[in-house]
Amino acid sequence: MRPRTRFASLGRVPVLGLACALHLADPTTAEATWSIVAVDSATGEVGIAGASCIDGAEMIAGVAPGRGAIAAQAMSNLAARDRGRELLAAGASPEAVIAEITSAAFDPQGFLSLTSGARVRQYGVAALGFESAPASYTGAGTFSWAGSAQAPGVSVQGSLLASPEVVAAALARFEEVRRDCASMLHDQLLAALEAGAAAGGDRRCEPELAALSAFLVVASPDDPADAPSVRFVVTDPFEPDTSVFTFLKQLMLPETGGPDRNPVTKLRRQYDAWRVDHAPVGRCGDEEE
Repeated sequence: MRPRTRFASLGRVPVLGLACALHLADPTTAEATWSIVAVDSATGEVGIAGASCIDGAEMIAGVAPGRGAIAAQAMSNLAARDRGRELLAAGASPEAVIAEITSAAFDPQGFLSLTSGARVRQYGVAALGFESAPASYTGAGTFSWAGSAQAPGVSVQGSLLASPEVVAAALARFEEVRRDCASMLHDQLLAALEAGAAAGGDRRCEPELAALSAFLVVASPDDPADAPSVRFVVTDPFEPDTSVFTFLKQLMLPETGGPDRNPVTKLRRQYDAWRVDHAPVGRCGDEEE
């Protein structure tokens, strides 16, 4: 099955004008990120990894252990994240989840509002039992570059990215690592996140920085909904304020920083230290040496 790709973009001038309006309306909600949601039918694990050039990227993530995972980003609708998680827990398909949370009944666009309605949202959903049909939605009002790509059991999506290569590289890396039967879902998700960072990540950060926060969450089938087996979160301690002025400054003069400040790099270091004492069984059926 060939990966499926879709994208949306806005011109430079509309982006700046809309960005200003959005942040004046609510300077704390605009999210630009790339994320990977995926499921592993062999282990029953579900998970998500993501990063963004803002603080607290983990807020986009929802996991339903034994069922699926959802990312709710761009102008994040946390009610949609929670509803998507409920629907997944009840056995809904990714397509059905997205159909409900993007409906006008669930997410109406307010009169003259630029921060409500499905057109400013982006979602990615993957579910066990629906591995052949992961789904993503990118609203026409999301910031360029915005888009997604899917393969069986995985969806990669992002907005305000450096280029389409962020999504393409993340999906390609996920697929490459997945072919190693000794890898686990968390190995695959983190490798995909790193590939997105290497491709430039969030365009409000310079490519070598890529993001200011990053996370990795994987739940085993028997995990409580609020206590996934694997959870790593990195937030930059020098996160700037989220005012409209900072947002526009980042668009014109992206946030700088070297690899040591890159949260995805920090996430990898934490993960590698943890993995020393948590050698996975993998999908080969034999424990790693």
